[in-house]
Amino acid sequence: MPFSSEEEILALIERTTRRRRTQAEMLLTEMSFHADPALPASGYLGELETLLSWPAGQGERLIGTTWFGLWLETLGRWHQSRTPPQGLRSILPPPLDLKALESLAFRFTLREEDVPDFIRAVIPPSHIFRRPVRPGDAPAPGTGAWETALHTAIASADVKMPGMARIIERAVTHFLILDDVAFRSCSADRYLGLILLSTNDQSLIDIEESVVHELGHQILYRIDRDTALFRGKDDPETLVLPWSGSRRNCYGFFHACYIYLILRDYYLRAVETHPFDQDYCRDRLAFIENGLARAAPILLEREEMLTGPGIALRDLMAARMAALARAEVEIA
Repeated sequence: MPFSSEEEILALIERTTRRRRTQAEMLLTEMSFHADPALPASGYLGELETLLSWPAGQGERLIGTTWFGLWLETLGRWHQSRTPPQGLRSILPPPLDLKALESLAFRFTLREEDVPDFIRAVIPPSHIFRRPVRPGDAPAPGTGAWETALHTAIASADVKMPGMARIIERAVTHFLILDDVAFRSCSADRYLGLILLSTNDQSLIDIEESVVHELGHQILYRIDRDTALFRGKDDPETLVLPWSGSRRNCYGFFHACYIYLILRDYYLRAVETHPFDQDYCRDRLAFIENGLARAAPILLEREEMLTGPGIALRDLMAARMAALARAEVEIA
């Protein structure tokens, strides 16, 4: 990965989990001190205390999941809204079922029907879920074939970028497999650890790229949580991405450049090591490098939206991108 070693990324993921544990401990203390009669007697504080008492290896695996992180955030918002204007309260998450959470935590791929309602509420606009599952509905299509392909793609990507499989194991809770969507893949900081993959990918190399792409986002989300990179994320979406022509704000453009730098490293190795599709890999590498060279001056805009650490990382990225631009001029 550019700018970070495997050990640094794993340490970053561990810090994210430790912060979540601390948040859980603080919320448990606060809610125990300020007893709320509206909170059911079971399924919340006792179960949360039990989870926090588990041995580190067992407990941290669950604390680091997307499901628990969103459950904790939802419970925190509900508690903070205990004295709301006009008597309105935030939604209360479902009871914390530790057995179900532990079972779900080790399911690598999911379908729409596996996603609880309180998680569905957070994912839009990335994806709009169909109506809730009702009794008598036909069972959801399985993920067996896709899970096999996904494991193969991750193993193949790990050959090209050693350490990637271990990082994915620690950074990604689940891959949600979706049919009939317009995108290839998607993720967002608000549901950290969950990656949406579409069945639009038609080859192993496509799946590999989608996984590498979204893992890059997962790393950058955690860097931003660990050391804030942006002063704001609401500036106008007027920066044009060279690869697609889409418009992004500073946050989106920064993410795109970071991801395409990772994909450049990936395709540099794919050209040499992928057993087939080498012409495709060379064409894809040229497309990515051309876009990075054109994006270099644009990345230097809107410095006011970046913090000191954000500028430092931006400068490292811009230096690599400018080198590609110089190489293109020399070749021309």
